[in-house]
Amino acid sequence: MCKLYADDSKLYSVIQTPDDINILQDSLDALVAWSDEWQLTISKSKSAILSIGQPNIITQAYRIKDTDVSNVQKIRDLGITIDDKLTWSQHVSNILSKARIRANLIFKCFHSRDRYNLAQNVHNICQATTRVHLPGVVAIHGKRNS
Repeated sequence: MCKLYADDSKLYSVIQTPDDINILQDSLDALVAWSDEWQLTISKSKSAILSIGQPNIITQAYRIKDTDVSNVQKIRDLGITIDDKLTWSQHVSNILSKARIRANLIFKCFHSRDRYNLAQNVHNICQATTRVHLPGVVAIHGKRNS
């Protein structure tokens, strides 16, 4: 099955038999032919295979034209990082890392060392500047605390 979103495409399939591998490679070839016909370039360096689920004993190197597509254990897709076990731990770690960096930059801007005012100001600014990263998390977890 192939899904298209703006300039992004996903091709996925369940692999249970050697025939399924050939079907997926044929689908990949068809996607490449379609993209060539519509003069859309497939970025070979951004293309990857993410195998989800049990380790697959049926393996093959998939190709885009003359280039092997790399196998990865995690991938960033439309701003969300997922891994081969479908966990969000790397995505959440990325968000927390960005929030810590922003908080530290904000903290460096204050000259006052009054703990209460400093903490309140940092809290308000961090909330305002890090909320832009939260819609993806809200969509994933399905709730929002105000």
